[in-house]
Amino acid sequence: MFGLVNQKITQHLITKHVRICRIPFTSDAEAHYVCAILNSALIRFCVRSYSSAGRGFGTPSVIKHFRVPKYENEDERHLRISELSKRAHGLAERYYEGQELEAGEKLREVEEGIDKAVAELYGITGEELEDVRNALGFERRDVER
Repeated sequence: MFGLVNQKITQHLITKHVRICRIPFTSDAEAHYVCAILNSALIRFCVRSYSSAGRGFGTPSVIKHFRVPKYENEDERHLRISELSKRAHGLAERYYEGQELEAGEKLREVEEGIDKAVAELYGITGEELEDVRNALGFERRDVER
């Protein structure tokens, strides 16, 4: 899983066997945009097709296999994906650090929104996205087709 790391988060991050990939960005919005795409169901599905969920899943080499469209701050789709990522990061912090169940449910909704926005960016239909989410073991939800 890819995430944005800042001073506040790293103070609470205690984990073994972490792989960190550093990518330079020109803005927080661009960083959130890329983070959302890399954590989307579409990218996870692609990675699982050639890599186990073990050591290779979050390695920097994974990124070179995907064409992430260059961030454009005038593109409404890019802005939406970035904003959804910002919301997801805030909700994840509330859920995982504070165990707020309501934040967990909202986080799932935002993640679903990210998946839909990223699918649109890549020209993937709602039906195709649902097939991807099902293959990953996600809960079945109604999809606009």
